[in-house]
Amino acid sequence: MSNPMIDLILSRRSIRAYKPEQISDEALQTLLTAAEYAPSGMNQQLRKFAAVQGRDNIKNLLAAGGLEDDPFYGAPTVIVVFAQKDAIAAAECGALSMENMMLAAHALGLGSCWIHAVTRIFPTEGGKALQQQWGIPEDYFAVGSLAVGIPAGEAPDPRPRKENLSVIIK
Repeated sequence: MSNPMIDLILSRRSIRAYKPEQISDEALQTLLTAAEYAPSGMNQQLRKFAAVQGRDNIKNLLAAGGLEDDPFYGAPTVIVVFAQKDAIAAAECGALSMENMMLAAHALGLGSCWIHAVTRIFPTEGGKALQQQWGIPEDYFAVGSLAVGIPAGEAPDPRPRKENLSVIIK
């Protein structure tokens, strides 16, 4: 079975090389709107998104956590997803927002990659200070982040899927 949405899902890949040009404001807003419309446990919508753009701001993010290497593959935009610690299915709701943004990025011709390194940044003192500076309440935690940009090459071929991942019970 094939349709445009299924084709989009099956053709999305993690991109790990980006051109230095910034994504458009319209594209960024589209990604954030897609994140906001992701399912949320009991419709609590207890997620927040911090879009970090520009090399200096991304370097500040890395420095806050004491990271020297750039885990974002040089992407010009990093979107950090936070969820309230006491929310129903907090991490899951954040992950759904991440997936919506990855699919939206792919639909717009952008590349993206889930980057988990931010989960090590925000528990640090520097990370907590940055979170406060950004206006993200302290009872929110970083679920993950998304590197986003214009791909610097072709998307990789899909890796083979493992066998026996599904079982159908009738």
